[in-house]
Amino acid sequence: MDTTFLIAIDGPDKPGILNELSSTISQHNGHWLTSKSNNLDGHFFALIRVSVEQSAFEPLQQQLLALDQLNVQIHQSPLGQQGDHSYHWNIESDDHPSLIQDITTIITNHGANIDSFNNHRIAIPDSGLTAFTGDLLISGAASLDRHQIQQELENIHGQIVIRAV
Repeated sequence: MDTTFLIAIDGPDKPGILNELSSTISQHNGHWLTSKSNNLDGHFFALIRVSVEQSAFEPLQQQLLALDQLNVQIHQSPLGQQGDHSYHWNIESDDHPSLIQDITTIITNHGANIDSFNNHRIAIPDSGLTAFTGDLLISGAASLDRHQIQQELENIHGQIVIRAV
């Protein structure tokens, strides 16, 4: 019988981290199901969902926890399920200090879950201004009113454009 679990990893970035992780998982006949990894300011972060035979779980866990310079956490609890419906938006806006809070408050007030939120702030040359771009994936119950959420997001601040993907 297989067990599925989530590995959360962070540490200083270096070449070959994903190869080291995939090799470790493969040594125990584990299956790398899905993952998200990123590098931010020289720091590596990853979430990896893995399936392995129950008998190989403990040895794999011990080997993962022993990886040099990486903080590894293993989560065996049942993984959260996305809602019945998912919605994906691209956001472009003039930047302002509370923009992330404004966006997350609207989503939360509608009972939706933020499954993924990637954003960047980009300096606009010769203007002294900053633009905001974001990629937002939310999920919720079938009753979730995506049009209402999108309208509220569009009313946050000045120049904001929300595009459904």
